[in-house]
Amino acid sequence: MLDTSLWLAGLSTKEIQRDRMAAAVHYATAHQVTLVLKGAWTIIVAPVELLMRII
Repeated sequence: MLDTSLWLAGLSTKEIQRDRMAAAVHYATAHQVTLVLKGAWTIIVAPVELLMRII
């Protein structure tokens, strides 16, 4: 099964799992999106610039 988030990020499962927070922040910032990374612990990140536009 292909994990869409890994495919979009261009990273392997091992690379993501090494530092899930850094991978999520990097992707969300680079693409100016809010990202939800599911797993044992769910990570939700959004770039500050994006949040400021919403508020």
